[in-house]
Amino acid sequence: SMSSERIKQLFDLYSANLQGFRPEFAGRFACPLCRNWFTQEQLDQLSIEHVIPQSVGGRMEVLTCKPCNNNFGSRVDAHLGRQLQAQ
Repeated sequence: SMSSERIKQLFDLYSANLQGFRPEFAGRFACPLCRNWFTQEQLDQLSIEHVIPQSVGGRMEVLTCKPCNNNFGSRVDAHLGRQLQAQ
């Protein structure tokens, strides 16, 4: 799917960037929220989080693990959505 292709693209980009600084971390990705490590075999455990929620026009994407994305999304996105409606 389009989403899984984008997840792989982001994984490859972040992994290559990390490898540039720390060669021993080649082929790995750390969730920026919980700092758990993931490998290419674990792409199904990752998802795309919109830094500013897509529901309020955000387009910037970051890769996170699914538990963090779900937790962050339910807390922060809901709060921002309510705040936007109030305005």
